[in-house]
Amino acid sequence: MLPVRFRKFWVAKGTNVGTMRIGLDFDNTIVSYDHVFHMVAVDHGLIDPAVPASKVAIRDHMRRTGNEDAWTELQGYVYGKRMADASAFPGVVEF
Repeated sequence: MLPVRFRKFWVAKGTNVGTMRIGLDFDNTIVSYDHVFHMVAVDHGLIDPAVPASKVAIRDHMRRTGNEDAWTELQGYVYGKRMADASAFPGVVEF
């Protein structure tokens, strides 16, 4: 149980103090979006197909070419409507 001084910060109103919430970071820990970013960026003419199919390579290329705003929009689209297209990393499903 959390000490009383922390309860107001860490426990949502109306939540049982003994309840624990766990957040999961899917991006590059559980699933890979690399191929999704590449496919969508190529399909929308944001990058040349020769750019490596790596989220970091795509991000760096788009920033280098002055497309920071398009990169931000691309992230929102991929992490939203295209989330189902991401692939689980090997071993995650079995875990």
